[in-house]
Amino acid sequence: GQGSGDGADESVPENQSETRNETGDNESDPVQPAANGAKPWENRANPQLREAIAEFEQSANKPNDGYGERHKVSGALGRYQIMPDTLDGIQWRNPDGTWTEKARAHGVASDEEFLRNPKAQEAALDRVMAQYEKEANDAGLFERVGQKIEGRVDGITVSEAGIMATVHTGGPTGTRRYLEKIDQADGLSQNADLTVKERAIETRMRKAQDLEYRKTRKQ
Repeated sequence: GQGSGDGADESVPENQSETRNETGDNESDPVQPAANGAKPWENRANPQLREAIAEFEQSANKPNDGYGERHKVSGALGRYQIMPDTLDGIQWRNPDGTWTEKARAHGVASDEEFLRNPKAQEAALDRVMAQYEKEANDAGLFERVGQKIEGRVDGITVSEAGIMATVHTGGPTGTRRYLEKIDQADGLSQNADLTVKERAIETRMRKAQDLEYRKTRKQ
């Protein structure tokens, strides 16, 4: 989530990954596969982006597809490393760490239950993506779709999937700040004074640019 940069890329120093995604307390708890043999995210909206987010968060190849991961510094939870304040924002979790009736409706009343429940994590991500869309729309980010950027590694075309991937790490404000710096540098990332976080945003925007994405809400 928005806890730290994307350390696994050419354009970001490796040592910027903090103590990424320390294995959670529930690594040994088996996660039940879907009845039809599909992975839990494969039957949800925008499965490509879900998989990409898990890869960016370095949880995709962890035990149980990363559903049991807990970031010991930021407190981000699960396969998608959803931040506590993001869970607060979708009214699943309270600021004091307790879980709401909305979460209980999905079988979650504690952090541990969330980490053991892939279906609940996917349902939470549905709500998170809808919230990201609203924030990105309010920030004017979708107006950028189609913009060309000469990135530090390769060319980038701004896409809806790319925007959603970057909002997950940098929020709408961080994504907008990155794009404004690119504007000031006439579209040339090499000439922009980017922070480590902004370089991580660029990395995700590049890697997610060609993924299919369907908006979950009317704008």
